[in-house]
Amino acid sequence: MPQMKFRLIFSLIVFSLSLFSFPQTASAIQACDIVHQQGIVPCTLTGPQPCTLCHFFQMLERIINYLLFCVIPPLAIFMLVLGGAMYIGAIFEFLPGGMTTVSKAKSLFFAVIIGLLISYGAWLLIHLFLNALGYTRAGNWWEIECQITQAPSPPLVTTSPFNQPVKTFS
Repeated sequence: MPQMKFRLIFSLIVFSLSLFSFPQTASAIQACDIVHQQGIVPCTLTGPQPCTLCHFFQMLERIINYLLFCVIPPLAIFMLVLGGAMYIGAIFEFLPGGMTTVSKAKSLFFAVIIGLLISYGAWLLIHLFLNALGYTRAGNWWEIECQITQAPSPPLVTTSPFNQPVKTFS
């Protein structure tokens, strides 16, 4: 019976920690708002901001940020809550299966943790690698900024009173 109390306390601690383990930061909210308000594609085919190759990389940046900050945390929380419910249901015998359900819940916990470590660990490794190399923009290497240069306007050609073309630059 003491082992049952230990399992109950352990499962309640894991369940409660899973609810508060992924607070959204300001950058995460900003990444979600950018996609929700401006869309994934940062340019238009026609208009004041034509598409360039740099905009393609900005689109990839928005997709990655949306996945890392808007999709993965709620999905991970849902899967941890599901695993906690499976674990608690198997311990209190609400769910059939007994120890097989407990082992499925534990494997779900470990799969979520490993998935989070892979997704956020890759970002951390790239950041540490760029810092070690001395990359000058290592503080914000993940931000892609497009410098849009507009072509100079063509000169206006007018005629003078002597019927000679005159070039004027605006």
